[in-house]
Amino acid sequence: MAANAEIIQLADAVLFELNTGGRWSQTFTAQRLYLSEDNLDDLGDDLHVTVQTKGLGRETVTRGKSQMEYAVLVQVQKRLSPNSDDPKALSVQDQCDQYTLFMQEMADWFDPEGGRPLTQYTGASVIGIANDPAYDQAGLQESVFDSKLVIGFRTWRAKRR
Repeated sequence: MAANAEIIQLADAVLFELNTGGRWSQTFTAQRLYLSEDNLDDLGDDLHVTVQTKGLGRETVTRGKSQMEYAVLVQVQKRLSPNSDDPKALSVQDQCDQYTLFMQEMADWFDPEGGRPLTQYTGASVIGIANDPAYDQAGLQESVFDSKLVIGFRTWRAKRR
């Protein structure tokens, strides 16, 4: 099998962290996919966590060295249960609160100030995290919580001659 592109290696390292790293408030198995679930009717009742590559940039630092910046996207999608009269059932508001907390847990796990390197890709540094907007309002109108976390990474590469 051919070696994977660096951005794929980073996405796989994020996937590994999600599936083995944190003590998450939600139960899930993340997948690395090229397409997320756009057909909201096909979501079912499971929590969907998808890792995707988002982009890359390169900047020449010296004649022999480049700084690479990559973005990896983590998308969380969950069909919400409608409000009910059952006192044990969570309201839509409470469900959204839970998944918003889950997004924060992931952001905290990858926080660049925490200094936690990726277990499977130690040569990358987290340079930023964004969750903006915090959720997709159009998805909520369809009773789906849909949120994206973008994690920025920096690596260094010797120039090829």
